[in-house]
Amino acid sequence: MSTDIQNNDLEKRLRPSLFLCRLIVAYLFAAWGYGTLVRPGINSDQLGNFYHISGMPNGVMMVLGVIQIAIAIAVLVGFQKKITRGVLLALAVLGAFMPKFLMAYYIGTIGGESHPSILYFTAFCTLGLASIVFIMRDEDTLWSLG
Repeated sequence: MSTDIQNNDLEKRLRPSLFLCRLIVAYLFAAWGYGTLVRPGINSDQLGNFYHISGMPNGVMMVLGVIQIAIAIAVLVGFQKKITRGVLLALAVLGAFMPKFLMAYYIGTIGGESHPSILYFTAFCTLGLASIVFIMRDEDTLWSLG
C-alpha cells in the first residue's frame, strides 16, 4: 500500500517538473528561431563563423527560423514526441559540441587565458534539458497531446 502512495506522490511531482523542463527548452529554441527569423543576416554570419556554412541567403535563414519555431511549438504541445524532441536534442548536441565552443571552454578554463562568454556554457544546460525532455518523453503527459 505504501508503494502505491509513493508512486502517486512521485507522479504528482514528476509531471509538473517535466512540463516545466519542456516549457523552458521549447522557449529557448523558439527564441533561437525567432532570432533567426527577425535577424537572418546576423544568424547567417553565425552559421559561417561556427559551422563554416557561409553565404546563406536571408530567405533560407527565415525559413529555418520558421522551422525552428514550429519544432519548438510541437515540443511544447507534445506532438510527435519522439521525432520533435529527437530533432531538438540533435540541435542541442550540435550547439554544445561545436569545435569553436569547445576551444572556448579550453581557453577559458584550462588554458588560463581570459574567460569566454558565459553564454558558451549555457549550451550544456540546454543540452541537459533537451536530454531530459527526450528521455522522459513517455512520462511527460501534463498538457501534452501525445
